[in-house]
Amino acid sequence: MAKAIHTERDKRLRKLLKARRNAAGLTQTVVAKRLGKPPSYLD
Repeated sequence: MAKAIHTERDKRLRKLLKARRNAAGLTQTVVAKRLGKPPSYLD
């Protein structure tokens, strides 16, 4: 049986991070630039 790539815990973390980013008024592009990563890094 194959292991799931994304666990329920991973999904909750992504949802929390997205909510915090949105509450701060930041776009994925801005956060990615601050991290020195491409925008696709945050998908």
